[in-house]
Amino acid sequence: MNSLHLYRYLRSILAASLLLFIILAGAPQANGEQDETILVDSIPRVAVMWVGNEIIHPSRQPAVIQASEVEVRAEEVVYTSPGERYVFWSWSDGVMDNPRKISAGQDAVAIYKRQVRVDVIKGNGSGWYFVGETVRIWVEKTILHVDEGERMVFKGWAGGVVSPSPEVYINVVSPLVVEALWERQYKLETLGDLGIIGGGWYKEGEQAIVYASTVVEVSEGERMRFSRFTPLSPNILSCISPECNIVSITMSRPAVVKAEYARECRLSIILPDQTLEQWHPCGAITTIKADSFIVVGESTRLRFKAWSINGVENRDLFATVKVD
Repeated sequence: MNSLHLYRYLRSILAASLLLFIILAGAPQANGEQDETILVDSIPRVAVMWVGNEIIHPSRQPAVIQASEVEVRAEEVVYTSPGERYVFWSWSDGVMDNPRKISAGQDAVAIYKRQVRVDVIKGNGSGWYFVGETVRIWVEKTILHVDEGERMVFKGWAGGVVSPSPEVYINVVSPLVVEALWERQYKLETLGDLGIIGGGWYKEGEQAIVYASTVVEVSEGERMRFSRFTPLSPNILSCISPECNIVSITMSRPAVVKAEYARECRLSIILPDQTLEQWHPCGAITTIKADSFIVVGESTRLRFKAWSINGVENRDLFATVKVD
């Protein structure tokens, strides 16, 4: 039996009881006079009603009022808990005016609908909703840029809803608290054009690993050799390789790391019995030495004559060479 049928059933019982009371009390009925009554009630029985200046609390409902015409008013909103309330919907005859005039023979029955509270923390969709209503919960953006090198990334929902989607639809039947989960991330910027790996976004507190190639070939006779990492932000670098070309950084703030390289040039030393390849900083001055004699057989030897350095002859055993 629904609320409206129950109300009609109770009203018939009340009317019969009132009629029996009038008959037993000896009220005059022969002259055709009829007592004028108005039934006052709320469905469900949660709201205070006003009939003229008289207050009808839920505990007194349903109530039968003796009047030919009177103004009735019902509470607009009734809170039953922090997350639940009932809102006035209409009167039982479909009239939505509140307050309204009621005449004898009419019923002043206020119909209420239940609403529950949905609270969305760090997202959108908070409000009061009717039970059974479909509610949209969402975030405007999945990435929020907080500052230079700092951002918040949406990771999903927790609480009354568990989902990784930035937009969800739920059917509410009870109060709900939903929280959007955001991850703080910091950017690691790497400077240098030569084989650096590890730049990007990292979550707060994560250990970032940055790797730089120890040697990068530029041309046949030129290369770049890794020298060191230089932090350009307050972050602390920790070496995790012997040459310190692999470092770790705790991402507690945005970080900028520069990989520094030194330019090296190849020096080829061609001897009768072998060719030596040496790498030196480009522009460096180095000394090369030749043996006076080189034995090439039991009865044969070669005597040093001169160096040919970039087409220029030098007869000294020790020669100075600029590597470039």
